[in-house]
Amino acid sequence: MTLEPTRTKGAVIFPQLLGGAIDFLGAFEFDVTTEVELTRTVRWTDHPTEDGTTVTDHAFDEPARMTLNGQVSNTPVGNPLDRLETSRLFSKASNLDILLQEHGLLTVCTGLEVVENMGMTSVRRRQRSGGANWFELTLALREVQISDLRFASIPARARPAKAGGLGKEVPQGPAADPTADAISAEVSDYMETGRAGFEP
Repeated sequence: MTLEPTRTKGAVIFPQLLGGAIDFLGAFEFDVTTEVELTRTVRWTDHPTEDGTTVTDHAFDEPARMTLNGQVSNTPVGNPLDRLETSRLFSKASNLDILLQEHGLLTVCTGLEVVENMGMTSVRRRQRSGGANWFELTLALREVQISDLRFASIPARARPAKAGGLGKEVPQGPAADPTADAISAEVSDYMETGRAGFEP
Protein backbone atom coordinates (compact mmCIF):
# COMPACT_ATOMS: atom_id res chain seq x y z
CA MET A 1 0.00 0.00 0.00
CA THR A 2 1.37 3.41 -0.99
CA LEU A 3 1.22 6.02 1.74
CA GLU A 4 0.20 9.60 0.97
CA PRO A 5 0.56 12.83 2.95
CA THR A 6 -1.96 12.99 5.78
CA ARG A 7 -5.12 15.04 5.42
CA THR A 8 -5.83 15.05 9.13
CA LYS A 9 -4.61 17.60 11.67
CA GLY A 10 -1.74 15.48 12.95
CA ALA A 11 1.29 13.72 11.53
CA VAL A 12 1.40 9.92 11.65
CA ILE A 13 4.44 7.73 12.35
CA PHE A 14 4.38 4.14 11.07
CA PRO A 15 6.89 1.43 12.05
CA GLN A 16 8.55 -0.23 9.06
CA LEU A 17 8.69 -4.01 8.83
CA LEU A 18 11.10 -6.20 6.90
CA GLY A 19 10.70 -5.91 3.16
CA GLY A 20 9.36 -2.35 3.36
CA ALA A 21 5.92 -3.26 4.74
CA ILE A 22 4.13 -0.87 7.12
CA ASP A 23 2.86 -1.76 10.60
CA PHE A 24 -0.43 0.12 10.78
CA LEU A 25 -1.35 -1.31 14.20
CA GLY A 26 1.75 0.17 15.84
CA ALA A 27 1.31 3.64 14.32
CA PHE A 28 1.44 6.81 16.40
CA GLU A 29 -0.70 9.82 15.44
CA PHE A 30 -0.56 13.38 16.71
CA ASP A 31 -3.89 14.95 17.50
CA VAL A 32 -2.48 18.29 16.36
CA THR A 33 0.85 18.97 14.67
CA THR A 34 1.96 22.52 15.38
CA GLU A 35 5.29 22.45 13.52
CA VAL A 36 7.19 20.16 11.13
CA GLU A 37 10.81 20.94 10.38
CA LEU A 38 12.67 18.86 7.77
CA THR A 39 16.30 19.61 6.97
CA ARG A 40 18.17 18.15 4.02
CA THR A 41 21.82 19.10 3.50
CA VAL A 42 24.56 18.31 1.00
CA ARG A 43 28.22 18.20 2.06
CA TRP A 44 30.73 19.36 -0.54
CA THR A 45 34.40 18.44 -0.53
CA ASP A 46 36.87 20.95 0.87
CA HIS A 47 39.57 19.89 -1.57
CA PRO A 48 40.11 21.34 -5.06
CA THR A 49 38.56 19.37 -7.92
CA GLU A 50 40.11 18.78 -11.32
CA ASP A 51 38.69 20.53 -14.33
CA GLY A 52 36.47 18.24 -16.36
CA THR A 53 35.61 15.83 -13.54
CA THR A 54 32.04 15.02 -12.56
CA VAL A 55 31.13 17.49 -9.86
CA THR A 56 28.53 15.18 -8.33
CA ASP A 57 31.33 12.82 -7.30
CA HIS A 58 32.47 15.44 -4.80
CA ALA A 59 29.10 16.07 -3.11
CA PHE A 60 27.48 13.80 -0.53
CA ASP A 61 23.91 13.77 0.77
CA GLU A 62 23.82 14.06 4.53
CA PRO A 63 21.08 12.18 6.46
CA ALA A 64 17.88 14.20 6.63
CA ARG A 65 16.76 15.44 10.03
CA MET A 66 13.19 16.05 11.15
CA THR A 67 11.57 17.68 14.18
CA LEU A 68 7.87 17.26 14.95
CA ASN A 69 6.03 19.42 17.46
CA GLY A 70 2.45 18.65 18.40
CA GLN A 71 -0.11 17.77 21.05
CA VAL A 72 -2.00 14.72 22.28
CA SER A 73 -5.05 14.82 24.57
CA ASN A 74 -7.63 12.60 26.23
CA THR A 75 -10.41 14.35 24.28
CA PRO A 76 -9.30 14.70 20.63
CA VAL A 77 -11.54 16.67 18.31
CA GLY A 78 -13.31 14.71 15.59
CA ASN A 79 -12.67 11.25 17.06
CA PRO A 80 -15.59 10.33 19.36
CA LEU A 81 -14.32 6.79 20.02
CA ASP A 82 -11.06 8.06 21.50
CA ARG A 83 -13.00 10.42 23.78
CA LEU A 84 -14.29 7.37 25.69
CA GLU A 85 -10.75 6.25 26.55
CA THR A 86 -9.74 8.01 29.78
CA SER A 87 -6.22 6.51 29.76
CA ARG A 88 -5.45 7.67 26.23
CA LEU A 89 -2.52 9.84 27.30
CA PHE A 90 -0.88 6.90 29.06
CA SER A 91 -1.43 4.69 26.02
CA LYS A 92 0.05 7.29 23.65
CA ALA A 93 3.08 7.85 25.87
CA SER A 94 3.72 4.10 26.09
CA ASN A 95 3.41 3.80 22.32
CA LEU A 96 6.07 6.46 21.85
CA ASP A 97 8.43 4.83 24.35
CA ILE A 98 8.13 1.52 22.48
CA LEU A 99 8.91 3.17 19.14
CA LEU A 100 11.98 4.83 20.64
CA GLN A 101 13.32 1.74 22.44
CA GLU A 102 12.77 -0.70 19.58
CA HIS A 103 15.31 1.16 17.43
CA GLY A 104 13.31 0.39 14.30
CA LEU A 105 12.94 2.29 11.04
CA LEU A 106 9.92 4.58 10.73
CA THR A 107 7.87 6.18 7.99
CA VAL A 108 6.61 9.68 8.79
CA CYS A 109 3.53 11.08 7.04
CA THR A 110 2.93 14.80 7.36
CA GLY A 111 0.53 17.11 5.59
CA LEU A 112 3.21 17.79 2.97
CA GLU A 113 5.13 14.60 2.29
CA VAL A 114 6.02 11.02 3.24
CA VAL A 115 9.54 10.42 4.56
CA GLU A 116 10.82 6.85 4.89
CA ASN A 117 13.72 5.21 6.74
CA MET A 118 13.71 7.55 9.72
CA GLY A 119 15.07 6.66 13.14
CA MET A 120 13.74 8.32 16.28
CA THR A 121 16.52 9.91 18.32
CA SER A 122 14.63 11.66 21.13
CA VAL A 123 11.17 12.14 22.64
CA ARG A 124 10.31 15.15 24.79
CA ARG A 125 6.96 15.36 26.59
CA ARG A 126 5.73 18.47 28.39
CA GLN A 127 2.64 18.58 30.59
CA ARG A 128 1.93 22.02 31.96
CA SER A 129 0.13 22.92 35.16
CA GLY A 130 -3.61 22.44 34.79
CA GLY A 131 -3.17 20.32 31.65
CA ALA A 132 -3.96 16.90 33.04
CA ASN A 133 -5.83 15.91 29.87
CA TRP A 134 -3.15 16.78 27.31
CA PHE A 135 0.58 17.08 26.79
CA GLU A 136 2.92 18.61 24.23
CA LEU A 137 5.40 16.55 22.25
CA THR A 138 8.68 17.18 20.45
CA LEU A 139 10.08 14.29 18.43
CA ALA A 140 13.49 14.31 16.77
CA LEU A 141 14.20 11.91 13.92
CA ARG A 142 17.17 11.21 11.67
CA GLU A 143 17.29 9.50 8.30
CA VAL A 144 19.02 6.12 8.12
CA GLN A 145 20.72 5.80 4.75
CA ILE A 146 20.28 2.33 3.25
CA SER A 147 22.88 0.82 0.94
CA ASP A 148 22.30 -2.02 -1.53
CA LEU A 149 24.07 -5.30 -0.78
CA ARG A 150 25.75 -6.64 -3.89
CA PHE A 151 28.21 -9.48 -4.52
CA ALA A 152 30.96 -9.63 -7.13
CA SER A 153 32.71 -12.81 -8.26
CA ILE A 154 36.52 -12.71 -8.17
CA PRO A 155 38.29 -15.10 -10.56
CA ALA A 156 40.94 -17.42 -9.15
CA ARG A 157 44.54 -16.24 -9.58
CA ALA A 158 46.85 -18.75 -11.29
CA ARG A 159 50.45 -19.21 -10.03
CA PRO A 160 52.89 -20.53 -12.65
CA ALA A 161 54.75 -23.76 -11.81
CA LYS A 162 58.42 -23.43 -10.82
CA ALA A 163 61.10 -23.81 -13.48
CA GLY A 164 62.00 -27.46 -13.85
CA GLY A 165 59.01 -28.61 -11.88
CA LEU A 166 56.25 -30.89 -12.98
CA GLY A 167 52.55 -30.28 -13.19
CA LYS A 168 50.22 -27.58 -14.38
CA GLU A 169 49.56 -24.11 -13.04
CA VAL A 170 48.09 -24.19 -9.58
CA PRO A 171 45.01 -21.94 -9.14
CA GLN A 172 45.18 -19.76 -6.07
CA GLY A 173 42.40 -17.95 -4.23
CA PRO A 174 42.03 -14.16 -4.29
CA ALA A 175 43.99 -13.80 -1.06
CA ALA A 176 46.65 -16.50 -0.91
CA ASP A 177 48.51 -16.88 2.39
CA PRO A 178 52.23 -15.99 1.87
CA THR A 179 53.24 -18.32 4.73
CA ALA A 180 51.40 -21.21 3.13
CA ASP A 181 53.05 -20.38 -0.23
CA ALA A 182 56.53 -20.49 1.39
CA ILE A 183 55.83 -23.86 3.02
CA SER A 184 54.49 -25.21 -0.26
CA ALA A 185 57.65 -24.06 -2.06
CA GLU A 186 59.87 -25.81 0.51
CA VAL A 187 57.89 -29.03 0.14
CA SER A 188 58.26 -28.83 -3.65
CA ASP A 189 62.06 -28.34 -3.30
CA TYR A 190 62.28 -31.33 -1.00
CA MET A 191 60.30 -33.53 -3.37
CA GLU A 192 62.54 -32.53 -6.30
CA THR A 193 66.00 -32.60 -4.67
CA GLY A 194 65.49 -34.71 -1.58
CA ARG A 195 66.71 -31.87 0.60
CA ALA A 196 64.83 -29.34 2.66
CA GLY A 197 65.22 -25.73 1.65
CA PHE A 198 66.95 -24.74 4.88
CA GLU A 199 69.69 -27.42 4.69
CA PRO A 200 73.15 -26.45 3.37
